Amino acid sequence: MVETDKETGEVKRYELGFLLSPLLPETAVGELVASRIKTLITELGGTVGGETTPRLFGLAYPIRRVVEHKASVFKEAYFGWLALTLPPEALVVLRDNLKKIPELIRSLVLLVPPPSAAPADKPRVGREKRERFRSPAPSAPAVTLALSPEALNQEIDKEIEQLIKV
Repeated sequence: MVETDKETGEVKRYELGFLLSPLLPETAVGELVASRIKTLITELGGTVGGETTPRLFGLAYPIRRVVEHKASVFKEAYFGWLALTLPPEALVVLRDNLKKIPELIRSLVLLVPPPSAAPADKPRVGREKRERFRSPAPSAPAVTLALSPEALNQEIDKEIEQLIKV
């Protein structure tokens, strides 16, 4: 059973993104995720809801990491993702234990907001200021389509003269 947040009574959901060393054989990547990361989550009282199979990607920038007392530079890594629920108290322990896995280059744990706190439900900050300082849209002069072309030209000339006087 997953513990709930004591203040709101809701289950805390998280997403874990991670980069694994490209030095691992492709067959060992799934085994590492199952044996080390998923086991760690379940031992802390959490559950794994969804996941992606880690795939090898080129990194946007090189990542330096000391592995077994040797500096390494990684230009590619296996990227994987897990959706999980976890007691809020166990989050710090999870992050600390993830740092101890030598094959794990980098990880990030994000809190997933509850469905009621979707961005569409939240008030937009600053909208009133933008509307207050926004200039009103210019109103187009009313044009009567029942006028003849000559009368319409005369009306247009009158409007132009009025605009020039201002």
